[in-house]
Amino acid sequence: WIGDRNIAPKGVVRDLWDRAMDFPSFVRHYGIKRSEGLLLRYLSDVYKTILRSVPDEARSDEVVELTDWLGAVIRATDSSLLDEWTALFSPDALVDDPMAFDDGVEPEVDVTTDRRAFRALVRTRLFRWVQYAATGQWAAWSEDLTEIGNHGWNERKLREQFEPYSEEHGSIGIDGDARGPSRFVVSDLEDIWEVEQILVDPEGHDEWYLAVAVDLAASAEAGEIVATFEGLRRR
Repeated sequence: WIGDRNIAPKGVVRDLWDRAMDFPSFVRHYGIKRSEGLLLRYLSDVYKTILRSVPDEARSDEVVELTDWLGAVIRATDSSLLDEWTALFSPDALVDDPMAFDDGVEPEVDVTTDRRAFRALVRTRLFRWVQYAATGQWAAWSEDLTEIGNHGWNERKLREQFEPYSEEHGSIGIDGDARGPSRFVVSDLEDIWEVEQILVDPEGHDEWYLAVAVDLAASAEAGEIVATFEGLRRR
């Protein structure tokens, strides 16, 4: 899919970020299952470069969030890759278990351990749903929901959810403001996160939001986000 173009690793990461995708969805989108190893190397190269090269004064909230998100994407895909590199980068962090980095050992991944990184993963996933709603990609959204255990949503039901919104507003914003942290509200109930992803409407009322419940225990066990889309709500 790259052909003769000289694609830099940072360009791949930017595309991944702009599309608000995780590793599996990005692979499916471009049909690059046979190049998963190369893609993972590109992502890890960018992650390591950010950690080693970005000076503290340049680490804005946006940079920190992107770094957390990228690390979480890589860890959810192959945690041993990050663990081994982290150990090499910080020798004091070496584990005592000599089998920790053995290729024959499949490590258990708890994506919720680093709550800040997991929050970045969830926020990116929800913004992808906002993109789907804004562009009418109901089938893609339905498939995405099914992946994380939501079997009750189909194209028709999703479209019906947004009919009241569409009667009042002509579009849903998906610019930088729409992706901002102020649009992502989390109520931490220990084992469950009740999340509101606030939509940006043309009139600026900001009354509508996606209501989502994230199951932390189930996510930890599955090694990926397990969440329930509860519907479109209005304040």
